[in-house]
Parts: sequence; structure tokens; C-alpha cells
Amino acid sequence: MIDKVCDLDECSGCFACANACPVGAIQMLPEKVGHLFPVVTDKCIECNKCVKICPVNNPIELSKPTKTLAFWMKDDEEHHSSTSGGAAACFTNYMLENSGIVYGCASLPYGVIEHIRIDHKADAYKLKGSKYVHSHINETFKSIKKDLKEEKSVLFIGLPCQVAGLKNYIGKIDDNLYTIDLICHGVPSQQVLFEYIESLGIKREDVSVVAFREAKGYYLTIKSSGSSVYHKNECKDLYYMAFNDNLCFRDSCFTCRYSSPKRVGDLTIGDFWGLGKKEPFNHNPHGHVSVVFVNNVKGQLLVDACADKYEAVERSLEEAIDGNHNLSRPSIAPNAEKFHSVYGKVGIQSALKRCLWKRRIKAPFLPIVQCILSKI
Repeated sequence: MIDKVCDLDECSGCFACANACPVGAIQMLPEKVGHLFPVVTDKCIECNKCVKICPVNNPIELSKPTKTLAFWMKDDEEHHSSTSGGAAACFTNYMLENSGIVYGCASLPYGVIEHIRIDHKADAYKLKGSKYVHSHINETFKSIKKDLKEEKSVLFIGLPCQVAGLKNYIGKIDDNLYTIDLICHGVPSQQVLFEYIESLGIKREDVSVVAFREAKGYYLTIKSSGSSVYHKNECKDLYYMAFNDNLCFRDSCFTCRYSSPKRVGDLTIGDFWGLGKKEPFNHNPHGHVSVVFVNNVKGQLLVDACADKYEAVERSLEEAIDGNHNLSRPSIAPNAEKFHSVYGKVGIQSALKRCLWKRRIKAPFLPIVQCILSKI
């Protein structure tokens, strides 16, 4: 039996090893601050497939974008129901309209966040919205391989580490597989989110959906039977403060090799922060704008195929990097060790408050500062 798949400090929890194991010997179990890590059981037959497929042990080659786009959808409803310019929705809709399959992150009942399979456009809404927590892949990679064997076109949208895990798992270039990686800040564990929800006096079994962002701003919203039972913005909600303070991320988030202009997906999408700050942007998108990196020929094929669905203006890669530090370096962890040391010893709210006192003092003034900065 092998001892471990990879160095746990570098493990991103991509689930590639668990999907690859031919005898189901790997379980993804919670360890540090509730994050999932592969645990090898005595079923192991020492085939070493998990070790070989792991993107920590066998890194995927990254590519510098060939094109950088400021991107927004033409359809006002799709645009404004998206948390940015609607890039993910645009490519999702195209794939589903052409008999393809899309895999992406969804917010499910009980507060669960995981990747799901979508094959009808009527279900595309399930993938909308930002999820500021680690999405569990479960057996998604196995399902994708099955779809590809049946010669179906597949679009996978996920974190760069998840895209890397999928590519290693598939093992060869497949013309029918398209991948989009997201510009990632870092991921808290679902365990922390669950504990926080319950600390608010909300039973998890009553939760129908958890939302982390909306068109008018950043809010943690918890719904039960379609109605909001909790709704607070980023300056007042402890979970949101913890996310912004990088408090309960995975260790691998702080050394992330994907926090770079070089990307792993065919396309990269995110918010185009800082757009127009240095070079004028003389367009009115009537809403938020996505940044889209075209990273290779397959990415360009997707962009070209959807040309009638969006507006786009080519911008410099440097502008996108200037507006998003996770394109040049990983997030830093000023208070993560402190949170790790108190987590589990006191209630989740007490643990967060002990580590967030500086941010909580600043929080009432942040909206004023952000408003001033936006006008400079």
C-alpha cells in the first residue's frame, strides 16, 4: 500500500487520484480545517495510477494567452443575471445548444457545492453565480471520460487545479474536450461553510441554496424554500471577511502554481478588474465585464463559434494582470496559521472573530473607500 499520493501541503483536492484508482482505494476525507485530502486505504493494489496522474507530481504544461478580451454578453438578461460579463454562461449556452455536455460548479440543497453534469439548456442557470468555497469533483472525471468515449463534446469549467487534474486523468488530447479555468483567489472548505451556516441558527437541512454574489454587489445569501433567510454584504458577514482575508484556504492556495499569466485551460475567465484605469475603455457594456484569455487554438474555436452572442474588445495582458494579483502571485496568508491554531477549539464564530479583528474595525469604512477609489 502506498503511503500518500503527493505532498499534502501541495494537494489541491482535485479528486483526480480518487477518480483514477481502479479499485476505489482512495477516499477524500477532511483533515486540515475541513479540507479534503486523499487517504489511501488497505484496498490499494500499488498500481501507482494515482501518483502518476496527480498534477502535483506530474505538472501540466501551461500556456501564455494569445489574446486578452474585455467581454460581455449581448443578451441583457443573460448579462445581468451573471455575476460578471457572462462569459461562462455564453460558452455554456453554446455547448448545450449544439448537443454538448457541460460540467460546472453548482450550489445544491444543504449548502453543498459540487460539480454537476448539464445536458439541457433549461438547466444552465444551475451553474450561474460565483461560489467562494471548494467545489467537490466527486466522480465527475469518470463521467466526462464516459461522455468522451461516446464522442460527445464536453465543456468543463473549474479551478485551474481541477482542470489540471482532469487533463492528467484523461491522459491524452481529446478534440471533443474543452476546458475553461477560472481566475482563483483561493478556496475555503465546505466544512467551514457548513459550520458557519449552523452558527447562524440555520439548519443545513433547511438550506435550498447558498449564493455568494449578485449583480449589485458581494453578499452571502442563504435561502430556504426559495426565500432568503440570511443576507449580508462582505463588510458585515464573517464568512465573507474570512474569504477576503484568505483565512481558511487550503495550504496549496498559498503556493499555487496557477497564479500566473500562463494558464492551463483552453480559455480563462474572470472579472476584468482595473479595466480602463490606465488605458481608456471607450465602451459602455451596461454592466460588469469579464476578462477572457484565449490560450490556444481550441479556445479560439470556442470564441469564434460564439461570436454572435457577445461584445468584446481586445486589451493587453498586462492590464488584466495589473487588476488581478492572482495572475501574478498566489494569495498570502497573514492570519491563516492563527485560524488553524484555534479552529475546532472554539466555535466557528469565535475563531473567525479572533482572526478578523483588524478587518472588522476597517469594515464600516470600506464602502466609503471603495466608492472614492472607483472615482479616481
